[in-house]
Amino acid sequence: MKQLSISGKVKADRSNHDHGERIPPRSPRRGAEAIVGLVVPIAVGIVVTAVLVVEGSGVDEDLQLIAPKELPAGQTVALRAIAYAGAGVAETARLYKTHVRVTLRDRRGRLRARATLAPSATSTMQGELSVPRDLAGRATLTASAFIAGTPTEVVAPVRVRARPQELELRDRSALPLQHLALGPLAGEPWISPAGLTLDLRVPGGACVPERRCDLLSLVGTPAAIVRVERTRAVDPLPVRNAPAGEQIGVVPLAVITHGPETEIELVAFNTGRLIARRTALLPLALGGLVLRLKRPILAAGAPLDLEIEADRGAIVIVDAFASGEWRRTGTMRVRSPPAMARAPWRQPLEPGLWRVQARTDPYSTSNAAVRLVYVRAPDEGEALAMRHITEIALRERWVDKMDPVAATLLPASERDALAAYMLAPGETRVVVQPEAVRSRPAAVARFLAARARLRTMAIVALALAALVVSAVFLRRGLEAASQARAVMTEAGVASAQGRATRLRMTLVVVSLAAAVGLAVLAVTMFVLARGGLP
Repeated sequence: MKQLSISGKVKADRSNHDHGERIPPRSPRRGAEAIVGLVVPIAVGIVVTAVLVVEGSGVDEDLQLIAPKELPAGQTVALRAIAYAGAGVAETARLYKTHVRVTLRDRRGRLRARATLAPSATSTMQGELSVPRDLAGRATLTASAFIAGTPTEVVAPVRVRARPQELELRDRSALPLQHLALGPLAGEPWISPAGLTLDLRVPGGACVPERRCDLLSLVGTPAAIVRVERTRAVDPLPVRNAPAGEQIGVVPLAVITHGPETEIELVAFNTGRLIARRTALLPLALGGLVLRLKRPILAAGAPLDLEIEADRGAIVIVDAFASGEWRRTGTMRVRSPPAMARAPWRQPLEPGLWRVQARTDPYSTSNAAVRLVYVRAPDEGEALAMRHITEIALRERWVDKMDPVAATLLPASERDALAAYMLAPGETRVVVQPEAVRSRPAAVARFLAARARLRTMAIVALALAALVVSAVFLRRGLEAASQARAVMTEAGVASAQGRATRLRMTLVVVSLAAAVGLAVLAVTMFVLARGGLP
């Protein structure tokens, strides 16, 4: 009987367990809440990390492309680029050497030309781009490079024309008493002043203190020997291969100047007697360099030989301009000044008048040394070249009166001196370097726009995360309140299911859920604010 009662009790327990106390299955909502509880923190962490990374970064690279705004169709144009790493902080910015790839595209975006700018000794990149002859109108120059491992690009809109606008010419930076100024010509009483000519010009446009300065004096009738008087401000120097005796025409002279201002006195002698004197204030270029040409007239296809006098080891940028267009650029190092050297570019200069500028400052041309050289055409003799130079000088008003035919009848040595004399006024001004187009302003604008979008996304994501957390907490709280009221009802509390009790418990749960959501949002926003989010 005892065994039967125990067996009946077990069956009754099983029956009660199967029917009265069945374990409810896992609610799908609880699984979704678990997923939300896992995904939301991960998503918030990713968003916060992304914002903090972006807030702590910036645009530290700057690629600057120096190119004319108008390019000559069918010609070669010189380009120069400057790259900076760490440009976001002025104290850490440094020049960066890299290869720069330049492409030229027409208005339809088709690739028309490309070039590579190679690093030079000045830590800038240089090169030349051949512009197609059939290209005209609006175009785009794009320069791209890797700066400290970061791809950087700068886009410069240009216009291609058969005759581009000439680059700006500007006077050198100089004080008022550092420009060429000639005093009145004083002749002896027995010489008619109207028959005297004693003019002065400075090849290269200016003298550099403490360096040899070449001068050219034009002597008219009567023939004379011309020299510069020695003073504390100037020391005359002998001129190699200078013609001896009295002369009519261009007389080469040489001096060394001292100090920031130099006034010289020219004296002319005929048959041993002083016939004229003239004072002149010399133009000076402080801290500049001296550029000399072997000859002002260059044969077709011949290389250009330059003599640069600067500090030993100085790095000099040499640019060449034709018709106001930037055609050649290169860099050379002064090893044993003064010494002759070839111009730092491969292709010879095309026929015509060229302006050659040499400078040590890669950012400005205001103190560059300038010389003009005329390149003869293959079928152009020196006499015809001399006539063309005279016509150019007359057209540019570098000379008042000159007989082009008579100039062609001079011997070769006098022809070179006369050509240098006529071209000297054109060497007093320098071509202004084209303004650089920078990559950093556009990159900073893109970075700020992307950061603003990311900030907006972060705020939206955080708000949604706080809303989800509040909703989960609210649902759990309402369920807990309902279970609490059920327990209170079973315990005999009459007011457990009353309206006031339910409203009070609901308000408590809603308040706690809102507080939790606001706390999550506040903590996250505080972290973002510490990272730089305003």
